[in-house]
Amino acid sequence: MAWPRTSPSRRRSGSACATPPRMSRRGTMFRLVYLAACLGLASLAGVLYYGHTQEAPTLVAEHDLQVGRQLIAGDLMVRRVPASSLPEGALNSPDQAIGQFVAFPLMTGQYLTPRHLSHGPAGSALTGGLPVPPGDRILSLPATPAAAVGGALAPGDLVDVIAVPDPGKGSPATGLDPAGNTVLGQRVLVIGLRTDQGTPLEADPSSPPTGTARLGSVLLAIPDSEEQRYAAAIGADTFVLTLVTG
Repeated sequence: MAWPRTSPSRRRSGSACATPPRMSRRGTMFRLVYLAACLGLASLAGVLYYGHTQEAPTLVAEHDLQVGRQLIAGDLMVRRVPASSLPEGALNSPDQAIGQFVAFPLMTGQYLTPRHLSHGPAGSALTGGLPVPPGDRILSLPATPAAAVGGALAPGDLVDVIAVPDPGKGSPATGLDPAGNTVLGQRVLVIGLRTDQGTPLEADPSSPPTGTARLGSVLLAIPDSEEQRYAAAIGADTFVLTLVTG
């Protein structure tokens, strides 16, 4: 039995519907590129998600901490938080902070960084290692060279502080009567000298005078119980500082 022969027109029509090999290869390459791009984006999303959810230990304040407090173990705790939320340099161990002093107020749960801490108590940068009694306050007392031993004072000196009534500040007394003068403090520790602009005054006697720096105030360490007396005197009096030599 003879099979029917396919007409030339049907053969041509069938060959036209077949996919050319070149077009098939292009489609395959496109699908591969698309798949690779999807995989790359998925990997990137995974890395970003992991980075935002990865936790790291960090040191936080157990309770509110005031400036000047020397830290102990009970002031601190370690908490695990997302690493992406940590500030630069955040501490992660109590050993990095215990024994140091709080330089800025800290709230409960706040992260600790090196800038929040200092190796000395508040004001240690001013005291320069001088033996300031615990609890003392550092006060800036207006002074002129003529009333402060000619400006020859230096950090570490001990002085007596005498308040002299100044009518120019509203004081009723004239200061001419010694009975109106008040000894505010005796053997008061000098912390430093400042110019009228508040900058440190060069206390090295070997340094040649420039003629531009002039004594404007003396930094003193006073008991906290004397703060109010000194504050009231600054508003009404001028001051004479006498150097204790023995």
